[in-house]
Amino acid sequence: MQRDLARRALATAIGTLAAFLMLEVAMRVVVAADPLPTTALGKAAQLNPPNPGKDCSAPDETATLAHILRPSSTPGLVYELKPNVLTCYRGARHQTNLDGQRARSFEPFARPKPAGVFRVLLLGDSYAYAQSVDYEASFGAELERRLGARTASAKVEVINTGVPGYNTAQEATYLAARGMAYQPDCIVILFVTNDLGLPYLMLEPRNPLSLRRSYVLETLAPLWARFAGEIPVIPPGMTQAAARESNFVAEDELERIPGQYRYMVGVEGYRRALRAIAETAKGIPVIDVADYADVLGLRPADRVALAKFQEELGIHHAFVPIFRDKSLWIAEDDMHPNAKGHALLAERVLYFMEERKLCLP
Repeated sequence: MQRDLARRALATAIGTLAAFLMLEVAMRVVVAADPLPTTALGKAAQLNPPNPGKDCSAPDETATLAHILRPSSTPGLVYELKPNVLTCYRGARHQTNLDGQRARSFEPFARPKPAGVFRVLLLGDSYAYAQSVDYEASFGAELERRLGARTASAKVEVINTGVPGYNTAQEATYLAARGMAYQPDCIVILFVTNDLGLPYLMLEPRNPLSLRRSYVLETLAPLWARFAGEIPVIPPGMTQAAARESNFVAEDELERIPGQYRYMVGVEGYRRALRAIAETAKGIPVIDVADYADVLGLRPADRVALAKFQEELGIHHAFVPIFRDKSLWIAEDDMHPNAKGHALLAERVLYFMEERKLCLP
């Protein structure tokens, strides 16, 4: 009996180890085939986006991220949207103006700002950009209409500078290098939980031959920690996004990213970016629309400290919860807001503005 149990245990152990090794090899094959865009950005600049169709539903009418991005000549931005592009991206029409901002026309916003114009500069990532949503249904367009309805004496313009993947450090760089030239009357930051990390395309390529890490264990560790009610060690601050999008980099994981980008990540990187935004704004009202509740690894006291920190900088923290209602998502497995979600977000931000008497034309 004992020998039989021992043989079974040994067979189970060998089978488990074999399955683990097979899965590890499979994941390493995926890693080896993963073309990280850090090396592909130059090639992306040469790609011509496909012509848009009538409803952006045909596969041959849909652009990829590589079709709409190019390397940026501005240090700290790394990449940016290609200017003067009309195509379909993620199921919605994508149009950028001459300055590389998502807009309703190719014409850039006038500089200097014309008389009688009230401007809001919107900073953010794919949420601000409004991924998978037509421009007119985006948060920026909704906010523009709602602010415009409050006045007959000024023309309201919301300039959407959102770029998929941007973190707060990149947004601070954009504001200093380009944003202030539009002479905004107000600056709105749309924060998302993965803004404490790096865009996926800026992570260093992973080495599929390295024996210093297990891709299987790295995938399972956060799931196990969450199941056990613990804060995941890799990575603290990760959102509920898929592993490919879970790009937060903790202070003890800085070796994962290029050294020149390490100043961007973590809570300290976020604080540094907010300080830079406040200094660049020079008294212009800044509203940070942020919900820190979904940032794993941040304790309640840490969230309070972040809110207090930015208030001390003169940045107004608008607590707007990240949508947990799936009816406000573009898909059941994609938390980006749909048109209804963007409208609700604009409604809540306008309420904050009216309550604080901020950024009103």
